[in-house]
Amino acid sequence: MSVEALRFLHVVAVIVLGGGLLAVLVAEVRTRRQNDLGIFAELVKSIRIFYSGLVVPGAIVIGITGVVLVASYYDGWAAFAEPWIGGMAALYVFEFVEGNTVTRFYFGRVRRLTRDAVAAGRFTPELEAARGQQILTFTHFLDVPLFLAMVFLGVARPDSWNAVVWAVVVAAAVAVVLSATVPRLVRPTA
Repeated sequence: MSVEALRFLHVVAVIVLGGGLLAVLVAEVRTRRQNDLGIFAELVKSIRIFYSGLVVPGAIVIGITGVVLVASYYDGWAAFAEPWIGGMAALYVFEFVEGNTVTRFYFGRVRRLTRDAVAAGRFTPELEAARGQQILTFTHFLDVPLFLAMVFLGVARPDSWNAVVWAVVVAAAVAVVLSATVPRLVRPTA
């Protein structure tokens, strides 16, 4: 496969991943508004579909094409000394691990609790408790800003580690603001 084809595939995967992250975020925020169990259950299904159908495949293709692209331009591990490549790789690994541990376990638990609630015909106390977990709110709101930090690093290609640190600091600050404000702005419907 040519380098141009790899780049194109890499960019398409970035678009797919970004779209999936935004779709998951919107669906998850909408679950906070829902007191209708049927709509809530459909939103939980949507989260699973977006995550499994867009986020995971996009991340896998980005990982594969990214490694091949780096290998085609650089000699071994020297590529990761470049701040923009090292920063993107570190953020990618962090997001991949976080997404496949914290986020996956949480949504799996919510999906299971939602099935139990649907069988019971009402929101259960366990599901309500899971909906209110704040650490998941922060990690969920961190996904999109860190994704944008990775896009920034890939587009701007800064040659300073300071730019990488600032991109991460800004992403974390945005996540803190979002997780502090959005849940308060999004009130459950009657």
